[in-house]
Amino acid sequence: TLIALLLFLVELWIVYRILDMSWRSYLARLARPTTTTAVMAVVVAAVYLLVAETDLRPMAQLIPLVVVGGVVYVAAWWLIARSYLRDLWRLLVKRRPKARAPEAGG
Repeated sequence: TLIALLLFLVELWIVYRILDMSWRSYLARLARPTTTTAVMAVVVAAVYLLVAETDLRPMAQLIPLVVVGGVVYVAAWWLIARSYLRDLWRLLVKRRPKARAPEAGG
């Protein structure tokens, strides 16, 4: 595992050299996803503490954790980077042009 970490760092260094990218730039790009993930993790952990006290089966306990995690993650992105979320939404629901109806007699 230490060797894997070292290889990962060497690969990153090579990629940075090729892309002319700095470590600071890389870490800055990780800030938003790391923040939203941390917020989601804290909320899901709190919900887990509440759900674990119930008599629900493990699979039934998982459902509220997944739902709350998804909602909190999207809400965190909405609060931190609305423009990114809007762009992502536009990309996902991009409408394709309607196909033309075949012309008669053609």
